[in-house]
Amino acid sequence: MNSFRFIRFSWQLFLPVFQQAAGAILLGSMTVLAAIGLIGTSTYLISYAALQPSIAVLQVAIIGVRFFGISRSVFRYLERITSHSVNLRMVARLRLWFYEKVEKLVPAAMSQYDSGDLLDRVLQDVGVLEQFFIRVIAPPIVALMVIAVTTLFMFSLNVVLGWSTLWLLLVAAWIILALSIYLHRNQQKRYADSRSRLHTQLISLVDGNADIRVNGHLPTFLELLNVKQTDYSRLQRISTRTVALLNALVSIFAGLAMMVVFMEATKLTRGGELDGRLISVGALLVLASFEVFISFPQAGLTLTQSAQSIDRLLDISERKPETSDPMLPVVLTDFQSLDITNLQFSYPCTGQQLFENLSLHIETGQRVALVGPSGTGKTSLVNLLLGFWQYQSGSISINGQELERYTRSDLRNLIRVSIQKPFFFPGSIRQNLLLANPDATEEDLHRALAMAQCKEWLGTLPGGLDAEIGERGNRVSEGQRKRLDLARTLLADSPFVILDEPFAGIDALTGSELLLSIIPETPVKTLLIITHQLTSLDYLDHIFFLDGGRIVESGNHQELMKLSGRYARMYRLQKGMINETGWGQAGAGIKPLTL
Repeated sequence: MNSFRFIRFSWQLFLPVFQQAAGAILLGSMTVLAAIGLIGTSTYLISYAALQPSIAVLQVAIIGVRFFGISRSVFRYLERITSHSVNLRMVARLRLWFYEKVEKLVPAAMSQYDSGDLLDRVLQDVGVLEQFFIRVIAPPIVALMVIAVTTLFMFSLNVVLGWSTLWLLLVAAWIILALSIYLHRNQQKRYADSRSRLHTQLISLVDGNADIRVNGHLPTFLELLNVKQTDYSRLQRISTRTVALLNALVSIFAGLAMMVVFMEATKLTRGGELDGRLISVGALLVLASFEVFISFPQAGLTLTQSAQSIDRLLDISERKPETSDPMLPVVLTDFQSLDITNLQFSYPCTGQQLFENLSLHIETGQRVALVGPSGTGKTSLVNLLLGFWQYQSGSISINGQELERYTRSDLRNLIRVSIQKPFFFPGSIRQNLLLANPDATEEDLHRALAMAQCKEWLGTLPGGLDAEIGERGNRVSEGQRKRLDLARTLLADSPFVILDEPFAGIDALTGSELLLSIIPETPVKTLLIITHQLTSLDYLDHIFFLDGGRIVESGNHQELMKLSGRYARMYRLQKGMINETGWGQAGAGIKPLTL
């Protein structure tokens, strides 16, 4: 990735926790220096004790051993608490930032990403950055501080030893870190791509497990999964071996540096420039200083992983939303009219023209249906109304103002939609309903459930409203989920309600009863029903028949039946199919509602 972009992102991530991070780095440095001090004073004590001096001569060294031994444990404990606190604060901000970016892109700009790839970015890439401070930022800074203090101490013993220590530590640090980055850089791109493919395959296998088993192709998918898992494991082994090699290199450099300092100190002692009892002290101090490089092999790995992760996160976050809020928005609090004029729209990924000069008009309080064959763009029109996609030409206006003049949050508060495939969070039915209106009373809940024809079966559940609905609502049937979502939509009490395929998974009799219960209870709402099932629309004010990207027929049910056009043919076909199954007789006694 671009180095400047990586540094800028890292600094923005690091800046809000700078003070606490500085404290963690200082504590980390003091921890390593305490360990070096413990080795140095212990060596000094052993060297001088061999000459059997007075205990008074060794008193300072004895106190130093005790001090450094205790302080190392204390500093390590405080450093761990502080550094992990920094990590958690950085990652918490990162998750919030990434969610806010993704939320603006859904669904238009996110349609090209697989769910497995997106999940991998949310969990794995953000998870890698959880170690960003403790493994990438802190180790080099701590190493520089330790090198500086160790070198100054060695200079106090002898200038030659000071220069030798400085160059040995700096060169070793540069070689280990640079080699770690170089070896891991080429591996991590393949590693991240392999991990993303594996997660995508796993999610596909889990989500489609039932269909795969029914169609008898489970071995084929398992073989594909095994291939991806094998590739991922191979790259993991390569990465592990690289880290092991670099760890061995740290030990080799530490031993070589100790030998160099030992020989230099011996030469100086022979020349009378250094006390012979300090030879082992200097050599072991340099050896102990290499503790600060133990994290460098992992730092190089984490650095390259972090660069890949930041690149993958920015790939999404830097995408421009399909639509955006205006600089000076118009306030939208009620609904008076919707006008669509000469609308043209095509999805950028396909280029296929979906709407061609589409025009329609809806006024407040009307009960309207938008019907037509499947795949004609009925749901796409809802996405345009909610500001998820941007149309290429034409006009969509609400209350006489172009859609672009309103904020997306205002549009979605004004227009509430019961979608084709509603999503339910794990929890109770009550909790999922209250998402639409947290201030709803018990009476509001029961009224919405009654309108959605849910009260009868809800009363059979052991917990009633507090019954657990399961992940994605899998503890209830598809038709029950649809009606619960309808209740949730009605509970929002918005002036414009859209029901997208409200009869999916519901028989014709229940569909008619739903309309009979909803329409009288919502006299001030504007209702738009989007469906390709025509057998329950007798009670609506107006019906638009969409086909070929434009409205080909328009009127109420009786007017459209007199035309004997596409609507009439499609209605008679569906009505005949229902009568053959016996449903028509069950609903024959229902009379049209007079509005």
